[in-house]
Amino acid sequence: MTRTLIALLIVTILLWCGGNYICSLPDNENMNNCWLDLIQASTQIITTFIASLMAYFAWKTYLKEPLQEAEPSEAKERRDLTEELTELIVFNTKKQKTTLKANDEGLSCYLKNKKDNTEQLQWSMSKDEARHYYSRNNFHVYPGYKANVGTFSIGPRRNWLYSKSLFPEAVYLEDEIKLILQSAAGIPLPHA
Repeated sequence: MTRTLIALLIVTILLWCGGNYICSLPDNENMNNCWLDLIQASTQIITTFIASLMAYFAWKTYLKEPLQEAEPSEAKERRDLTEELTELIVFNTKKQKTTLKANDEGLSCYLKNKKDNTEQLQWSMSKDEARHYYSRNNFHVYPGYKANVGTFSIGPRRNWLYSKSLFPEAVYLEDEIKLILQSAAGIPLPHA
């Protein structure tokens, strides 16, 4: 990036010096044309530089690893739930992990920050709510356009990230969500 800036600066200086030399000729019409050419060339260089810079930042933003935003409500109030849970990891990166956990009380969603090794409850639902969403198939998976992540919703809990590396097809996650809702609702699983 620094090399590109230096190269653009050198080209601009050379154009300016060459333009000054040509523009120093006594012919007035030649001088006006020279200045117009110099301004046009400088404008094109600056425009190209800005477009390249914007493309670079867009590319870096696209490659940036997404972070799930924490839900501040009730996350701190309900931390000490039973540890004996059925778990489903739905989102996993170097920095964060989101896990759905079914227990005797219902379904909970935890967000773990791997940097400081903390896990916080983001939301929870009762057995009755889980049974309601399970029976009405009120859960959806949206793969979206991004290469690494999509989103899912369970009832009013919307736009939670999931990793496409864990669930390459949306239907895989839908099946897993249905199973964990069934477990959270206390509905017995069919025996094979």
